[in-house]
Order: sequence, then structure tokens, then C-alpha cells
Amino acid sequence: MVGSFNAEHINCSGTTRVTQRQIAESLVAKSAVTSNTSIAGKSLQHHLRTTEGFQAPSRMTYRAKDTIISSLQGDYILGYRQLESLLKKFKSLNPTSLVALETNGEMFNRAFLMSPIAASAQSFLPRILGTGGAHIKHQEYNGIMLILVGRDGNNSNVIMAVALCPTENAENCTWFLQQCVNGGISFENLPLFCDRGGGIPSAAVQLANLEFVH
Repeated sequence: MVGSFNAEHINCSGTTRVTQRQIAESLVAKSAVTSNTSIAGKSLQHHLRTTEGFQAPSRMTYRAKDTIISSLQGDYILGYRQLESLLKKFKSLNPTSLVALETNGEMFNRAFLMSPIAASAQSFLPRILGTGGAHIKHQEYNGIMLILVGRDGNNSNVIMAVALCPTENAENCTWFLQQCVNGGISFENLPLFCDRGGGIPSAAVQLANLEFVH
């Protein structure tokens, strides 16, 4: 039996207080992080406050952002366990492609995939190639993606080959370009554009006897 009841709120600010899980499951937060995974925690915090009325500490917002990014990226370990079967399946469906995978024991080291039309298409494309490396933006893999591209008649990129490797050093870049040569790509008597990183120029000079001009 209730003897008395006070309906007045005590020490109530009137603002919505949320948990980290609620932020991570918020459609507003998911949309903001999906469209820009580099969004600052404070920007996300302000966005949630103005659109949802959420009052969340900065640390909670950062952790919720990491949770959303992790869900977008999927299971890192499972993904790399499936990489070998993915490359084999791609090769079986595209016999003229070239794939390669190297491991250090049970640990992933580097992988390569060349387009099945790369070698044959090169003879129809302008005689120019470009290559470079980009950091993989994954919380659990701080590696590099190497890419070789050509140009078509509309001046659009044509992806010839890609590779994942730990670093953009001379060894990995030489391995990448060698795989391209193995697949039928020719580097003779044509310009190969690249950035100023030391790995690709060193590999190009060593492997294809190209002259480095900057």
C-alpha cells in the first residue's frame, strides 16, 4: 500500500541520456559514420545532440563510433581466412586472371589479383601505366594496397592489378610488379607514373630496367 506519492521530478535536467549501445544502434549515428568513417568524435557528438537530442560524453561517442566501424568492417580474422578460397574461386571462374597468396606460417603476408582482361586489353589501351600504394583504413590491419592502372580512350582508369602487402617497400613492390609481368603485363617502352615513395621506383628500375625521372 502506497502512503504518499510525489509526481514532481527531482534533479531532472529534461535531456535524454543514452548508453553507448543506443548510440551505436542509432540510425543517425550509423548513417553519419558510414558516410564518413573519419568523422571526429566531437562532430558526431554534436550531430547526435542537434538531431536526436542525445547528451552523451565524448568518450562514449568515440567508443560508439568504433563499434559502428567494426561492424562495417566485419570480422577481420574470418575475412583473411576466406581470402585463399576467394582467390581460388576467382581464378576458376576467370582462367586468364592471375592470383597469388603468401603467408608466414598461418599468418597472412601478401596477396595479388590481376584482372582477367589486363594482359589482352593492354594492347588496345594508350601506352601508359600508373601505380601507387594506399594505406588500408582498418583498425586491425595497417597494411598497404598496391594498384596498377591503365587508361582507356575516355581517359578513365582501367584497373589492371591489385595487391595487399604489409608495407610499400622495395621488396613488396618488386613482388607486385613481378606478378604483373608473370600475368602478361608489359612495362617495356612505356611510361610508368608513380608517387615519390621509394619502393615502387626502386622496384621498377630493378625489375623492368626503367629510368626513374622526377
